[in-house]
Amino acid sequence: MGSHTVHKLPIIKFTDKNSKHGTESWSKACNEVILALEEYGCFVALYDKITQEIHNGVFEAMQELFDLPTHIKVQNKSTKPLYGYVGQIPLIPLYESMGIDNANTLQGLHNFTKVMWPNGNEGFSENIHLYTKLAAELEKIVVQMVFESYGVGKIL
Repeated sequence: MGSHTVHKLPIIKFTDKNSKHGTESWSKACNEVILALEEYGCFVALYDKITQEIHNGVFEAMQELFDLPTHIKVQNKSTKPLYGYVGQIPLIPLYESMGIDNANTLQGLHNFTKVMWPNGNEGFSENIHLYTKLAAELEKIVVQMVFESYGVGKIL
């Protein structure tokens, strides 16, 4: 009989304390990030700046977006492959995805929102902008940790 091993992805909590470069907490978090990436290739990041309210706002915004009629969603086009609206594929009929060009800028989100909701949807833009700003901040922290851990030095 074979054994079944359950693997759990590492969960790393990012806080103001361990996101401060040069501290002991930073070093500990760097080690956790590197271990997770080397062992699993990924990890679950919990960022204390992304509150439950922000989390809920993003999920509500996504529900609102994907509830739009297909003829509206297909208007989201991009020059990047598989980045605009992707859906209505016979082999995977329940799959839909949507990329937003320049989602980390208010202008990019306003441009996208005008396509999806011609009369505007300020709540969508604000929710997604807040989230993408924090996600980009977290990405910068993680990239810095990885580069420093491998001796590449400060790049950001």
